[in-house]
Amino acid sequence: MACDEALTLYRPIRASVRRILSQALPVCSRADVTRAAKQLGLWANGKILSPDDDKALEMVSDIALFESNQRGRRAFDRFLAAQALQLEAVDFEVARRMSGAFFSLFRCAGRHDAAGIWLDDLLEGDRRLWLMAQGGYFRHACV
Repeated sequence: MACDEALTLYRPIRASVRRILSQALPVCSRADVTRAAKQLGLWANGKILSPDDDKALEMVSDIALFESNQRGRRAFDRFLAAQALQLEAVDFEVARRMSGAFFSLFRCAGRHDAAGIWLDDLLEGDRRLWLMAQGGYFRHACV
């Protein structure tokens, strides 16, 4: 598969994910966001430290949505059970699949021949994953 072919398949999925995340974020409680900020070391003096780049705040949002709280429940599951029912069918199917999302520790294993990079999931027996993105995100990720 060529890079252009891979990106043609990737772009509508990424657009759907962005729509879903923007609609899901409001279900996060203050406790969800606080817990996520603390996990990333972005919590001090009772508030979230806001670095200059928006990527850190996106990470706080993702962790707030997908990491389980102390009761083992995730904000994204609350969204999926209620607000997600209002999504268009295609977005709902993507959201349903996103419910299996996870966090782990990854090692960059190298560039993928078509696009993106290969990652080794260090917490899951070195399972190898293909991570796709556009816009030069991986320009300096792997040598």
